[in-house]
Amino acid sequence: MPKTNGSDKRSLSDVMFDLIFDRTNDEARNWKKALKEGKWEISRTSFIALGVALIIEGIDAFGLNLYQKSSEALGKHITQTTIATLVCLAGFGAHWAKKINQLRYGIVEIVFGIFSAYAIAWNLPPNELDFARLASLLGAAYVIVRGISNVSEARSKLRTSTRTSAALHTPTSNISVGR
Repeated sequence: MPKTNGSDKRSLSDVMFDLIFDRTNDEARNWKKALKEGKWEISRTSFIALGVALIIEGIDAFGLNLYQKSSEALGKHITQTTIATLVCLAGFGAHWAKKINQLRYGIVEIVFGIFSAYAIAWNLPPNELDFARLASLLGAAYVIVRGISNVSEARSKLRTSTRTSAALHTPTSNISVGR
């Protein structure tokens, strides 16, 4: 990641740019150029993150009603088994999504953790913080940390693959073989 003026302190804009786009050490941050060159990762990821946020909001708004109606129609144990199965399938799907695009997955994970933290905090009753709610808040923080780690790992892999690709395509005409 590029540094400004030889110091370790970087602006927030530099940090955000580096989370989204890859650049070399001597390349200046240029939002307009990055977007103009077709680096639309930010737009697709934002769209996915917005979708995740709407799903969370929908589950929060309609989840209890859906659970109650399902329990009445199918029975409590079938409903609970269905929910557990869907959660497991979502876990497998998330693993698959991470393998496909770790950077996008990490950004969505960060957004999910942030929305979860706010959803939990907004529903806290005054003067009451039980273990389950505290554990849920800590879980949201952990999801954010994992998302940041996934973004960092994906960016590192991108830098490594870019360097490897550049090294493989370096002309060899100036290499002499000793006799």
